[in-house]
Amino acid sequence: MKENILIKIFNSAYSLMLEENLIELTWESKSERIYIKRKRKKKEISGIKVREEEIKESEEEKKEEIKGKDFVRSPINGFFYRSPSPGAPPFVEVPSEVKKGQTLCIIEAMKVMNEIKAERDMKIIDVLVEDGKEVKEGQELF
Repeated sequence: MKENILIKIFNSAYSLMLEENLIELTWESKSERIYIKRKRKKKEISGIKVREEEIKESEEEKKEEIKGKDFVRSPINGFFYRSPSPGAPPFVEVPSEVKKGQTLCIIEAMKVMNEIKAERDMKIIDVLVEDGKEVKEGQELF
């Protein structure tokens, strides 16, 4: 008899959990304690799944947008500077078209200022490094 009552309590509690979208439920009386925990179904966390899918799609779109485009990479480790001196205008603006041999930026390495020049005519669509930040050899700059 006592088992039938516990089963009814359990079934009622589980139904309540489903209706209210609860994951855990504890019920206590003077002599009994019931603790129920259930796993969420994928549908219950669909809002999170949708957001993850949106982020993945956005990242894939950016990759597609960049695909087929070349990057200007740092030839050495050092510090990236967009202009010849503090307060001076940058060598290149975004977006802009540059000619082969035009200075794009400076990489300071061991107190030596190394001008990075365009290897060919190109269009600069983005600056990928903040002014004054450290860069590594091979890191994408533009």
